[in-house]
Amino acid sequence: MRGRAYLVYDADGGILGEASYFIRKWLGLAKCDLCTVTHDGFRARKVWTNAAKELDVELGVEIVLLHRNELDARLRSFAGGHFPCVLGERDGKLRWILRPEQIEPYTTEPERLAQAIAEHFE
Repeated sequence: MRGRAYLVYDADGGILGEASYFIRKWLGLAKCDLCTVTHDGFRARKVWTNAAKELDVELGVEIVLLHRNELDARLRSFAGGHFPCVLGERDGKLRWILRPEQIEPYTTEPERLAQAIAEHFE
């Protein structure tokens, strides 16, 4: 395995966290660009799922999807509350792949997000 890419959503996981996010999103009070890249409503986008599988199979990059409340202390400390984000880990070292302000351009092109992650591990 070449490493891991942690995609961290700007929302909490679990039934209540997910429900809260969708209600707040519907009311215009919440927005997570990473959710938009990887999901279409409640379902994962097929194009994203396929791209993530290719990263794993072809490059050996494990894609780990996490919500804010699912981070361990090390990831939480590194991200410093900057969500959504994409972090990379190789040889035990964490690095930024995309900071929150860098994710929006990928919302309509999940394949480009996969490419950005792949470039980090080449």
